[in-house]
Amino acid sequence: MTASRVRGMIGGKVVTNTIVDMLMNALSNGDDSVSDTAIDALDEISETAPTIELINTLVKILHNKHHELIQDRAKQCLKHIGIITATEEVIRALVELLRDEDIGIKNCACTALAAIDLKEATEEVIAVFVELLYDEDPDIRKCACAVLKNLGEKAATDDVISVLAESLRYEDVSVRKCACAVLKNIGEKAVTDDIISALVEALHDEDPGIRKCACAFLENIGEKAPNEKVIGALLVVLQDKSLDIRYDASRALGNIAVKATSEKMLDGLLEAMKDAYSYSDRYTPLTVLEKIAKNAPTKEVIDVFVKALTIYDRQVRSRACKAIGDIGEKAATKEVIDALIVTLQDCSVTADAVKALERLGINMASKYVIDALVEALENVDIHSDPRGICKAIDYIGEKAGSKEAEVCAVLGQIGEKAATKEVINALVLALRDSESELRVAAYTALGQIAKKAATKEMISVLLEALRDTKSDIRASLCTALGQIGEKAATKEVINVLLEALRDTDSCVKRAACTALGQIGEKAATNEVINALILALRDTKSDLRESVCTTLGQIGEKVVTKEVINALVEALRDTDSC
Repeated sequence: MTASRVRGMIGGKVVTNTIVDMLMNALSNGDDSVSDTAIDALDEISETAPTIELINTLVKILHNKHHELIQDRAKQCLKHIGIITATEEVIRALVELLRDEDIGIKNCACTALAAIDLKEATEEVIAVFVELLYDEDPDIRKCACAVLKNLGEKAATDDVISVLAESLRYEDVSVRKCACAVLKNIGEKAVTDDIISALVEALHDEDPGIRKCACAFLENIGEKAPNEKVIGALLVVLQDKSLDIRYDASRALGNIAVKATSEKMLDGLLEAMKDAYSYSDRYTPLTVLEKIAKNAPTKEVIDVFVKALTIYDRQVRSRACKAIGDIGEKAATKEVIDALIVTLQDCSVTADAVKALERLGINMASKYVIDALVEALENVDIHSDPRGICKAIDYIGEKAGSKEAEVCAVLGQIGEKAATKEVINALVLALRDSESELRVAAYTALGQIAKKAATKEMISVLLEALRDTKSDIRASLCTALGQIGEKAATKEVINVLLEALRDTDSCVKRAACTALGQIGEKAATNEVINALILALRDTKSDLRESVCTTLGQIGEKVVTKEVINALVEALRDTDSC
C-alpha cells in the first residue's frame, strides 16, 4: 500500500488495527523511505484519530529500541496524542515508561498521560496514580499529580482523599505540593476532618507555595471549615512574610467568618492590625473585619472597630470610622459616640468621624457634642493637638448655617483653662495649615480666647509668633492682641505693634493699627502717634481710614499740632476718612 493511500485512509478516519499493524511492520523494513512514510502516517494518526492500538504500538516501538530516528519520531507521536479514553492496561503501559532511564521517553509518557481523558476512569485507574504519588522518582510523582489534578472531583474517593491527607504531611516537599494542587482542584468534596487537620499543619509549612495553596483551599471551602484550629492557624498566617499569602489568609478568614465569627478571630484580627508595620499589612485583617461587620454587625464587632480608632495609622482610623458609620444607628451607643468624639480631635480623620457620627443619627451641634469638644480644648496639653477640635467646631458652624456665629458661640464657652501655652501654640500652628477652613477656625478661636481669658503667657506666645514669615499670620496675631484690649497695654506689646505698623504688608499694618486703637489711651506714646501720622500718608486708602479710627480711639493724648495738621491734610483726601 502506498504512502498516499495510507494518508487518504487516515484522512477519511478509516483507522483499523490492520492499518496500525501494517505501519508497525513497515517500521522494520530495511528501506528508510518506507520507514519514514510509516512513521509519518503514525504521527498523523496521533494528531487526528488516535486509538488505544496506536498507543500500544508506540509503547512497543519505545520498548523495542528501534533506530534512534524512529525512537525520536515515536516520542513525537506520543506527545501529539489527542484526548481519548484509555484503558487501565494502556495507562499502566505508559506508567511503566515513566520508569524508563531515557528522560525523553519519560517526558513523552507523562505528556501522553496528561492528555488522556480520564472522565470515565475507574477506581482502579485512579488508584494507579494515587500509588504513584509515593514513587521514589520525583518526575513520576509530578506526572501523577498532573493527572489527578485533571481528574477534578472525579478523584474525590475515600482512598484518594486519605492518601492526599497523608501526602500533605510527607517529608518530600514536591509530594506535599502535589497533594495541595490536587486538593484545590477536587474542591469541597475533599473536605474531611483529616484533610482540615492536614491543611492546618500545611499553613505552617516551611515552603511558601504550600502555605499559599493551603490558604487558597481554605478560602474556597469557606463555611465548611469554621473551627478554632483553622481560625487560629490563619490568624498566624496573617503575619506571614509573603504579602500574597497574607491576602490569601485574609480572604479565607473572611469566607469562614460568614458562617462563624468567634471572639478569638476578632481579637486576632485586631492584634494583627496593631502589630503590623505598614498599612499594606493592616489592610488584610481590616478588610476581613469590614466583611464581618457587613454580614454580622454584633456588639463584639463594633467594639473591635472602636479599638481600631486608636491604632496609629490614619487610613485604619478612617476606615474604622466608615465601618461604624455603615453599621448605622445600631452602633449608636454612648461608648461608640464618645470614641468618635475623641476621634474628632484627630485632625487627619476629623471629617471621617463627623460623617460617622451623623450616620449614627447624632446632631453635631448638640450640647453633648459641643460640651465634649470644649472640654477637650480646655484640657489640651503639650502632647495633644487641638487642630482637629477646631476643624470639628468649624464644621458645626458650617452645618448650622451661620458659621461665624456658631463657632463663636462654641468658643465663647471656653474659659481661662484654654488660654495655655500649649493651646495657643497649637492654634498658631493651625494658622499655618493649608486648609483655609482650619485657619479660619483657629483665627476665631484665638480671638475668642483673647477676649475672654487673656493671660501673660498667651500674650508672650502671640508676640513670639509675630515673627512668622507669613503676612496673613502676622495680621491674625495683631488682631488677636487687639481683642485682648487694655490687658495687652504693655511696653513690649506696643513696641511689637509699632513695628508691625511699619510692616511691608498693608494687611499687617492695618491689623496693627486696629489693635492699637483697641488697646486705647495706654498705646498713645509719642512713637505710636508719630507712626500713625506717617501712616496717614500711606497710598492705601483703607489703611488711612483705619488710622483715623485709631486716632479717635486713643483719645485726648493725640490732640497735638502735628496730629491736627495731619488730619486736616487727610480731609483733602477724597478716599480718606
